[in-house]
Amino acid sequence: MFTREKAKELSKVVEEEVSKILKERGIEVKSAGGTFSELEYTMKLKLSTTNQNGEDQYAADFKRFGKGYGLKEEMLNSVIELGRGKFMKITGLDMGRRKNVVHLEAVKTGKKFLTDIDTATRAYDRAVAK
Repeated sequence: MFTREKAKELSKVVEEEVSKILKERGIEVKSAGGTFSELEYTMKLKLSTTNQNGEDQYAADFKRFGKGYGLKEEMLNSVIELGRGKFMKITGLDMGRRKNVVHLEAVKTGKKFLTDIDTATRAYDRAVAK
C-alpha cells in the first residue's frame, strides 16, 4: 500500500539510483512529483542536460529570447542585489512561465529563485551604475 511518506521515500531512492546511471552520460535527474493511490504510484522524473556550450535550458533560452523581453545578454551570469545584502546571480529565463520568468541563484546558498523582468532589470541597472 502506498502512502505519502512511502511515495516520497521511493522517489528519493529512484532519483538517487537513476542519477548514478545517467551521471556518466551528463544527464541530471530530479524528482518532479507524482500521484499515488493505495495500489499504484506514478512518479515523474525530470531529466536535463547542457548544450555544447555548457548551458542549461534556462541559460540557452535567456540568450535566445531575452532580447525580446528587453533583457541584455550581458545580464546572464551577472550578480545583482535584491533587498538588503541578498546577492543573486541571473542564471536564465523560463519560457514556460507567465510572470516570474527570470531564474536567479543565491550567491551564498545556491538556492534557486524566480523574479519578474522589471525587478531583474532594475537591479541589474543599479549594479552596473555602481
